Amino acid sequence: MRIDSRDINDLRPDVKENVRIFIGIMADKGFPVGISSTYRNDEQQAYLYEQGRTRPGSVVTWSKVTTFHGARLAFDIFQNIRGKEWNDPKFWAAADEVLDKMGFSKLSNEKPHAQWSDRGKYSGTQVRSGVLPPPMPKYRDEIAELVLSIQKKYGLNSPDLWISIIKGTKTASKDHVRALFEKFNK
Repeated sequence: MRIDSRDINDLRPDVKENVRIFIGIMADKGFPVGISSTYRNDEQQAYLYEQGRTRPGSVVTWSKVTTFHGARLAFDIFQNIRGKEWNDPKFWAAADEVLDKMGFSKLSNEKPHAQWSDRGKYSGTQVRSGVLPPPMPKYRDEIAELVLSIQKKYGLNSPDLWISIIKGTKTASKDHVRALFEKFNK
């Protein structure tokens, strides 16, 4: 039975947490992300490998057996806008930039694919043999770093206090946080 999950909950927990962060960062940039694959088994990988070779369609993978997908360390993305799923260069440029900044590796021959390989230190052969990269550190962007520095310096750990400071906005932009940081650093 072929298994090809789209559920990020099927990823290793550390990777799942960072994929959620990636999706949030991309949403903040105006790019909704869809996930087309997370965990897949060998039977599904072999089926995908046949596409464009012995089955009709374009080639979509270069590996006959699972490596990073099978180890729950990889995911495939698309822009979640009908008609722009695969062909918006701005989406792919933003995704590549964010994924790289977060520490995910991309494959040059598979645009939608991203994986945690500890910045290329682990190969598919290693992963296939059970030698896995260490847990992926939780990514913290510039806003998170500013908030943490304010919290540490001023002991502002109450979510209610942050909400009142930001005056009811649901999310804080970089400008909000910078303004707060400047206000508290005077």
